[in-house]
Amino acid sequence: MEGRDIGTVVAPDAVLKVFLEAHPEERVERRAQERAARAKEVAEALETRDALDARTNALEPAHDAVEVDTTDLDADEVLARVLELARERGLAS
Repeated sequence: MEGRDIGTVVAPDAVLKVFLEAHPEERVERRAQERAARAKEVAEALETRDALDARTNALEPAHDAVEVDTTDLDADEVLARVLELARERGLAS
């Protein structure tokens, strides 16, 4: 599951909560590639969205979430890290 309130409201007692983050420049690059869009336009849109979201529901990890900086990781590396965390908690084999 993913979303702003998953670890704090929807599933506050989850055994594992992962908070994925990346540097803003990396978020822009990824989104631009996903949407075949110009980085400048994507950066402006993300900045606007983040500002609006912060006013209504700040993006903060749950107090017991494991923060994973994905800036220098590809999707397979992120998956491997999350699976490692799940295995450490006995949730995966």
